[in-house]
Amino acid sequence: MSESGTIDAGLIRIDRGRDTQPPQPTAPSAAHDDASRPAEAGNLPMSERDRVIAALDQAGWVQAKAARLLGMTPRQIAYRIQILGIEVKQF
Repeated sequence: MSESGTIDAGLIRIDRGRDTQPPQPTAPSAAHDDASRPAEAGNLPMSERDRVIAALDQAGWVQAKAARLLGMTPRQIAYRIQILGIEVKQF
């Protein structure tokens, strides 16, 4: 820095090169493309609600087992059940 308080650009040393071009936006993932495309018969994407219900059916409506099937914690599946408005079957 100079005595006047300004920074002299010639004194600045940068050890790595600068990118002169801004980063280009990446292409959207295939999951987004599938959502915008109409679903073909037999290849319907499952909504999150359908996946949770299917896992609960497979697990006999035991939330901890259904959570393991979906790779979630019991708290996460309990929250999903609540926000998705899934009526839990009581035995």
